[in-house]
Amino acid sequence: SEPEVVAFDLREGDDFLVLASDGLWDVMTNEDVRGILRDTVKNPSMAGQRLATEAATRGSGDNVSVLVCFLGEHIETIERIFGEGTEAHRITETCYGSRREE
Repeated sequence: SEPEVVAFDLREGDDFLVLASDGLWDVMTNEDVRGILRDTVKNPSMAGQRLATEAATRGSGDNVSVLVCFLGEHIETIERIFGEGTEAHRITETCYGSRREE
C-alpha cells in the first residue's frame, strides 16, 4: 500500500505535531485530537497513549500508532518532567499501553 504523505510548514503558534496511523484518523478529526491534547493531557509523555486509548474507545477497528511531538512553549514542561533534577535522566517511551525504560 502507498503511504499518505502530506507536507506542512510549521508556523509560530503551532503547539504540537501528531503523526498517526489511519486507526486514529478513521475515528477522530483534527479538532478532536487538538481538543484532547489541550484539554485532557496533563503529562506530555502520556499524550500518544491518551489518543490511542480514545481511538479504541471510539471503535477503531484498525491498528493505532501515535507519535506526538510538542513544540514551542511545551518544551519547558517536558524539561521539567525529564530534565534537571531527575536521578538518572531516563526518558520512558509509551508503547501501546506498556512502558519500556531505555
